[in-house]
Amino acid sequence: ISSIFLLYFLFQLRLKAILILMPFTLLTLFYVFPITKFSLRERAGMKLFLIAISWAGITVLFPLIQNYLLLRNIDYITFLQRFLFVFAITIPFDIRDLKYDKPSLNTIPQVIGVKKSKYLAIAIMLIFVFLEIFKHLFFDFSFISETLFVFIISVWLIYNITVNKNKYYTSFFVEAIPIFWYLTLYF
Repeated sequence: ISSIFLLYFLFQLRLKAILILMPFTLLTLFYVFPITKFSLRERAGMKLFLIAISWAGITVLFPLIQNYLLLRNIDYITFLQRFLFVFAITIPFDIRDLKYDKPSLNTIPQVIGVKKSKYLAIAIMLIFVFLEIFKHLFFDFSFISETLFVFIISVWLIYNITVNKNKYYTSFFVEAIPIFWYLTLYF
């Protein structure tokens, strides 16, 4: 039955939207399922980039194309913001997994250390919020207060991550950041 629903929804998509979705879907599939000896998950330094680019494409570009909207400058800024946001909030997961990851993965914390990784994530979040201020100033959107709230929560969670932090810290609180963001927009 789930295949029937999948096919039904697939036929509801525009061809252009499917074409936009395809590279991100393939990246996700190749990340999850290794093809012979080639797995994107095992490629040194690729993990965060693949996660961030896939999330940004699927949550920004795909919905716009599916809904017949032309991509504007603000949409490219939003895409970049989403990429930066996901990249930054994924770093705590690499910090948490530091004691379990193979050294060959070359994750950011393995290469530059935990402290510098946290500073990098916070710097990326600063770029993220500056882009929001830029959008607010030049495109006159009113979402800046919600974005600042999400920025503050994210930076606080990133700053307080440690290698020995309880797994629920990242699995619950860090993963819940997008839910907090949605709730701030909703209310």
